[in-house]
Amino acid sequence: MSDSLSKIKNYCSKREACVYDARKKLNSWGIDETDEIIQTLIKDSFIDEKRYAFAYVNDHYKIKKWGKNKIKAVLVGKNIPTKTIELALESIDTKLYLQNLESAYKNKLKLISKSENKIIENEKLKRYLLSRGYELELILKLIID
Repeated sequence: MSDSLSKIKNYCSKREACVYDARKKLNSWGIDETDEIIQTLIKDSFIDEKRYAFAYVNDHYKIKKWGKNKIKAVLVGKNIPTKTIELALESIDTKLYLQNLESAYKNKLKLISKSENKIIENEKLKRYLLSRGYELELILKLIID
């Protein structure tokens, strides 16, 4: 276990990891005593789900320009507690978030054929922005304005 523990500690020290990621990595290495190792990682602060959630939210809305719904879906899939996800999502800078949405809207609008009617154009924009994880209310407000 000592070799496995040092290997996963090295992995976790290079990037933020949650329990889900660490367990997945350990399983991919064929290591069976994952529960024991995970507990040690948490105790030694190599894994902190709150820290992970905040880092994930920060990176994905600033760098990848994802919407809250997409970010939340991924974190839920990684078994991050709902309260932690909500706290991390609250840390999003609203002004930057809306700028990201508007930027995605304008970029997609340039790519859509102008020969199509306005209804089809708006549907394409709406589907695209929903796939990026943005909220329907914000999308509709942007498309209508």
